[in-house]
Amino acid sequence: MYYYLSIGSNVKPEENAVNIVHALCATFGDIVFFPFRYTQPEAIQTDAVFVNTIAVISSSLPPAEVKKQLNRIETTLGRNREDPLRSIKNRTADIDIMFIKHSFDLKQFTQAKEAYVKQCFAGVGEQPQLSAYGLAPFEGAATIHLDAITGDIVIVQDECNRFVNRFKTPFTSQ
Repeated sequence: MYYYLSIGSNVKPEENAVNIVHALCATFGDIVFFPFRYTQPEAIQTDAVFVNTIAVISSSLPPAEVKKQLNRIETTLGRNREDPLRSIKNRTADIDIMFIKHSFDLKQFTQAKEAYVKQCFAGVGEQPQLSAYGLAPFEGAATIHLDAITGDIVIVQDECNRFVNRFKTPFTSQ
């Protein structure tokens, strides 16, 4: 299954954006990411700007288990998942499943209603400088993975072929 995600932070957003990438890659392997963008808060009363992106992971885990892993990452990065007001508070990490599909198609993001998702998909707005936190700049969708030996985040290529090819055989054989 392909899980289409929205990702963001408005607490130390540049640092936490890279922490989220690191944690997602450590948990799920190769991931397609769009470049992060500064975005305005939606459905939350705050003056703190967000750093957001969208991404696609592939996993054979059922949706409930993927969500459990995403919640674990949020908690590890400091989000209080027990707080009943968490959806309207500032957050170190916010990772949501937007869509779940059997096929890989980045156009899924065009169905999103949120302005920040549209902004990230279209590549509109200021791109934060994340290289100080370990993520080199890239334009357009890119496959990113975590180097198992060094622990570094590596941008494999500025396209998605590696990601799709990695999962094409297992998905076509099912």
